[in-house]
Amino acid sequence: MDEESIENICFISFASQYPILSSWFWETDKPRWVEKRTSTALFDYGYVQQSAEQYIEEADCLFFTGGATRKLYSSLHEYGLYDQIVANINNRKYKLVAGSSAGMMILGTKTIIGHTKITEVIESLGALPGVLFDSHFSQRNRLKRLSNVVATHQLQGYGIDEYTTAVFSTESELLAVHGKHSVTHVDIDGEVTRHDSK
Repeated sequence: MDEESIENICFISFASQYPILSSWFWETDKPRWVEKRTSTALFDYGYVQQSAEQYIEEADCLFFTGGATRKLYSSLHEYGLYDQIVANINNRKYKLVAGSSAGMMILGTKTIIGHTKITEVIESLGALPGVLFDSHFSQRNRLKRLSNVVATHQLQGYGIDEYTTAVFSTESELLAVHGKHSVTHVDIDGEVTRHDSK
């Protein structure tokens, strides 16, 4: 995919525990790579249902920001956007679907809920079928928890380190790793492979 082909980005910031601060950050420190594109940010603060549905439909890229995974998941359902997004993903409407931290974890087939310990594992957006993600991976020593979930649910697990980007194909193949650290792959048989950034 050519990055320049993306024209309309919708940032979804429902995971944030501090929506007013998220809104302020967006208005004062918008990422530079967004400036040449049409962009919209959705927050709990000042949320308008009809506008949100329209923005999600008009976007060719979705980006889910970090925060609490449970809050993001619940808000998407509460606002009636979850099914719309899943349908659009299944129909390959978006050129790119991405996220950071909690926003990245919701992109797989299932999502881990819980910071220090797992409270549950739930169905997710399915942007990358057969895959489950964990974030802050090496920094929070999460290999054991990811391995346990992979073994239980028979999915391919990927642990993404902080300040690190993993690029996947629509067929859930890891294409590249960028940033400061690495991505750890745990396969269904429990084999662990680390992919360093390049």
